[in-house]
Amino acid sequence: MSCRSFFAFLCVFIAGFASNPCAPSLFAAEFIDDDSNEVAIDKLQQKYDFVNAKKMSGDCEIPEDEHLVGTIVAQEGTLLIRGHVQGDVVVLYGDIELAQSGRVDGDVVSLDGKIWRHRDAIVAGDLIEIRSEKFKRMRLFSDDSVQTIKPWMCKRDREKGREEPWFEYNRVDGLTLGLVLPSIDWWYAADHSFALFGRLGYAFKPKKVHYQAGLEKRISRALRLSVGAEAHRWTQTEDRWIMDDLENTVVAILLREDFRDYYGLEGYSLYASSRSKALRLTAGYFNEELRNLPKRTDWSVFGGNKRFRNNPEALHQAFGDTEQGSAANLQSYRLGFEWNTRSDEPIPAQGWWITGLIERSGKGLKSDYEFERVILDLRRYQNLNWDERVVFRLRAGSTAGLIPPAYAFDLGGLSTMRGYRFKEFSGNRMVLGNLEYWFNTADQNEGFWGQWVYIVFVDAGAAWFTDDDPSTIKWPIAEQECNRSTSRKLTEGFGSLSWSALKTDVGIALAGRDDHWRINFAKRTDRGGNDFCITFRIQREI
Repeated sequence: MSCRSFFAFLCVFIAGFASNPCAPSLFAAEFIDDDSNEVAIDKLQQKYDFVNAKKMSGDCEIPEDEHLVGTIVAQEGTLLIRGHVQGDVVVLYGDIELAQSGRVDGDVVSLDGKIWRHRDAIVAGDLIEIRSEKFKRMRLFSDDSVQTIKPWMCKRDREKGREEPWFEYNRVDGLTLGLVLPSIDWWYAADHSFALFGRLGYAFKPKKVHYQAGLEKRISRALRLSVGAEAHRWTQTEDRWIMDDLENTVVAILLREDFRDYYGLEGYSLYASSRSKALRLTAGYFNEELRNLPKRTDWSVFGGNKRFRNNPEALHQAFGDTEQGSAANLQSYRLGFEWNTRSDEPIPAQGWWITGLIERSGKGLKSDYEFERVILDLRRYQNLNWDERVVFRLRAGSTAGLIPPAYAFDLGGLSTMRGYRFKEFSGNRMVLGNLEYWFNTADQNEGFWGQWVYIVFVDAGAAWFTDDDPSTIKWPIAEQECNRSTSRKLTEGFGSLSWSALKTDVGIALAGRDDHWRINFAKRTDRGGNDFCITFRIQREI
């Protein structure tokens, strides 16, 4: 079987598991799957002490060093149990994860959810899952009735970090030091009707102050609707989905490698947003100046005679030389969305994570560029058993019109197609698929080979241009040139895509149990030989 056929087979294979996951569970006789919500909850209230129970809402955790006495009732979230509960645990419309150190002296019950149990977790009573297609979710108690057991218990309380340091190092700014205000989610979790957010820092190489300052006001609690405004001046990148700030900073400081490309961004935005537990929608108007940025440093702790690569041009040459700081004005409307049902773990046990961006620049706005772009990223995390997991990602992007070179799609290397050179492929069209199968042998073998998580992965993707190379276009752009550039549609160029056009690679990886590091060994499939691409990461890749 060819690699591409195998990849297609595995995509179909995971789709089946996504709708029918395996979980170690028992069903108590008094709970019938065909019961309605009201009947099932009534039975639960009769069997367990809901009146005196400690109530929680949303994603919560019972840490390993805690011992709680009494019934725990949670709703609409994932309850992670690492500690000891001397009583029963009931979760309504959510999942329960019993970690290796978890212990429950009574029953563990999930209504319209799943129970995931490590084989070493101790449960004295029954594991009960109650499911029915007839269920229509309803809240049993309001958030106002939630008893705060301890500040560390709920995710929203654990994230009560105040201001955090802003520490970043890259090849265009050198070192940036500053302060970051609490997130918007923190303000609303603390029951504020507004949120003050942003950051302030100093970039030492360009000798500039970088900042973001914003205010968001909630105008409807029922609809979770807010409006906001913010202003910013900072260094931006389109590559944060490939490598986050922390890992890139560590690699740049220690190894003189920078795996992201940058451009300067200064301007403001006006927006409206709606945030629920799983879904976030944001629509806004953006008015920004986009600038080229040169490489300004080659310092690192290690690296020998190696140098940072130059930062590529973010704008066409018509806007002027990088050192002169010429800028292009971008005015656009953007719609962003996120659907996140992942369990709250460094390694999500299960759930969906879907993000997307739709942007339109020009078209009546006074913008130096006129274009449309769409980016969609879909990820699925699925437990097959306590010792098996599948992770899947599908990412696609398309642009129409004349885009800044910084907005081109790049594939190859870290987090994308791991058997190829870094950013080996570029274009205004992009498709990418990643599939990983994880298995953990730790509990069967506590020797050397039992200390790791083993991963088998397959990558497939392509990035290509449907238009001529726009880098030779002279400024100002002739009207007919604009019309030619914007005549293409977002959907054009995909009809010629076939399995034979995709580049693929296969590989294996070793990861720590908490996925704080991993080593990849990847091999491209379009040519023979024994050349392997070996990469080391200190974050999860998908």
